[in-house]
Parts: sequence; structure tokens; C-alpha cells
Amino acid sequence: MSAPAARSPVRRVALVTLAWHGHGGIERCVQAEALALASQGVEVHVFSAAFEGDAPPGVAFHRVALPRLPWALRLALFAWRAPARVRAAGAFDIVHAHTVYLGVSDAATAHSVHRVAVAVDPSAPGWARVAAYLRGFPPLSVALADATYRRARTRVAIARVVAQELRACYGPQAQPTELLYYGVEGARFRPPTAGQKRRLRQQLDLGDGAWALFCGWNWRRKGLDLLLQAMVSLPQARLVVLGEDPLEGAHFRQLAVRLGLEGRVRFAGAQGDPSPWFQAADLFAFPTRYEPFGMVVTEAMACGLPVLVPANAGAAEVIRAQRGMQVLPAAADASAWAQAWGALLRQPARAIRIGAANRRAMLRFTWRRHGRELMALYRRIQARP
Repeated sequence: MSAPAARSPVRRVALVTLAWHGHGGIERCVQAEALALASQGVEVHVFSAAFEGDAPPGVAFHRVALPRLPWALRLALFAWRAPARVRAAGAFDIVHAHTVYLGVSDAATAHSVHRVAVAVDPSAPGWARVAAYLRGFPPLSVALADATYRRARTRVAIARVVAQELRACYGPQAQPTELLYYGVEGARFRPPTAGQKRRLRQQLDLGDGAWALFCGWNWRRKGLDLLLQAMVSLPQARLVVLGEDPLEGAHFRQLAVRLGLEGRVRFAGAQGDPSPWFQAADLFAFPTRYEPFGMVVTEAMACGLPVLVPANAGAAEVIRAQRGMQVLPAAADASAWAQAWGALLRQPARAIRIGAANRRAMLRFTWRRHGRELMALYRRIQARP
């Protein structure tokens, strides 16, 4: 009997992403993967339409040129042009798509299942609804995502809930589906000392009281309205809103005024580095209506905060401590969020213990570990016929 053929090492990897920067969850994941692979001696090539900053050591940039077009058309043109750009760069052991890609990839990470997101996403009212539809043009974005996942040799889910959605939409037998959770920057997102927290709250002009933190950009999908409504029955509650909503930001600011929450809600806008706000807060609330994972949840946990998240968010899968207090039913309304929030406000010592347990749990979810698991995934892909 002949010996089995030796498995080829993973030496050259192509990562395909729409943009290279450190602002969004997908982009930060791609950056972390590129750095982790390069640290393991892999030659990493990133194919993207836009780059911010210089290429890290061991990483090469390849621009996929796009003209100025509406977002949905840019997405389609990128999906069509990127495969030719990848082929022109030579042979790769692994081609890994993190966005729509009309070539055949070895792995395609599902940061969202567009078909599900479009079906469950709440609609904005009036002109904002029309603007959102025209910008994203769901029929086109869903078709591109469908093609990407069907052509991939392996689909990578960022949470079990995403794996279930992939199987429901595309069938369980066509391609293998692997689970690979996001990592977290434990050195950047970490609990402050008591003195550091006091200084941060002074610097950020946060007054007394227990401040909750909310972070996101699509405020209707992320459920900011539920938090604002919950605050009506919680006079002691304070809320910082990080991020912006270019379509409905004014609507939500007006809602806070109509509900009589002036002075208790702080709209802090988009932040280049949100970690000081996480460290200054007392809890993190994220009543999202659809969320494949929610990196902000694990970053809050890494900062030692108790969190409030719905069961349908992927990040809820990694919560171990006091799940009954931290994980709400997926269909919870404002009264349920008020009850859960109020329970943490009434038990500050318990909230601190829960936050400390969350921090310990997040020490397992490093990007270094993610990189090792990613390399193991690539080797499994190579071993398949």
C-alpha cells in the first residue's frame, strides 16, 4: 500500500474584502486575519477597492479599481472584477472571500446572510426607507451573496445562528459549513482601574450615575428605539450612543426629546477609538433585531461590562455567566429591556461580578487563537478532494 500524499503547506493566501480599514467589524476581522496569517509565515495578499494606511509586514495590497457609482452597483462591479484581479496575481493556496465574489473561492465568510437580513430588517419610514432601498438595492445584493456562498468550496459562519441560516438558505449538503468566531483585542479592550475609570468619565464629561453604552450605525435594526422607550420607566438610567445613523439619526434624536430623555441620553457620534467609552461605561445594551455576531458585545465583555443582548445575536452564544440576566428573548419589547436593565441597576455589586466573569470568558477569544483556527481550517480545506 502506498503512503498517503503529503499535504501541501499553506504558503500564499488571498483575502478579498471591499475595504481595508479599522472601522467596521468585517474590516477589523480581515485585518486581524491578515496579521495572524503573516505572523505564521504566510504570504498574504489583500484584494480590495479601498485601502487606508500602509500594508503591514508580510501583507501585499492589490487594488480593485472601481468608478464612482451608487453603492449597490459598486458592490456588483467589485464582485465581477475581483476574481480577474486575483487570477492576475498568480496561484494561491487559498482564496478567502469576505465580501461578494463571483469567482470560485476556497472559503467565503458569512459576516451576514443577506437573504435573511433583508427579510427581517425593520423598514425605516418615509423617505429614509426609499433611500435605504435604493442605496442597497436588496434584489442585487442578495443575488450577489447567493452566488458567493454557492460557489465557495467552504462557507465559514461567524456564529452557530449564521451556520443555521446558511443551511436553511442554501442546503446542508452542498458545501461544508465551518464555525469560526470573531476574536477580541483583549489588550485594547480591557477593564480600567477605579482611578482610570474616574479620569475617563471626567474627560468624556459623563456625570454621576450608572451609564449604559450602545454602539452601532443602523439604529433601527440595532433597536435603539427599544432602549429609549425602556428609559421612560427607568429614571435612574443613563445612556451613551456611539456611532451615527446617516439616514435616521435626526429621527432618533427627536425621539429622545419627545420621550423627555434630555440630559440622560448622550449622542457621542462616531469615535475613531471607542475603547475609552467602553471603559467609562457601567453596562452595555444592544437590543438588536438582527445581528449575525456583534463584535461590540464581546468588546464590552472584554472591558469587564455586564451586557444585555437578545438570544438571536451571535455573540449571545459566547455568554456563559448569568445568561438569565444578560440574554433576553429575541422578540423582547421595551418593557422586557426595562426590566433587565433595571435588575442590573438595582444590583451594582452583582453587575460588577458578572462583568468580571465576562472578562475572564473573553480571554479565550483572542485574534491569535482565531488565526490558529483559521490556519487549521485552511489545511482541512486543502485536504478535501
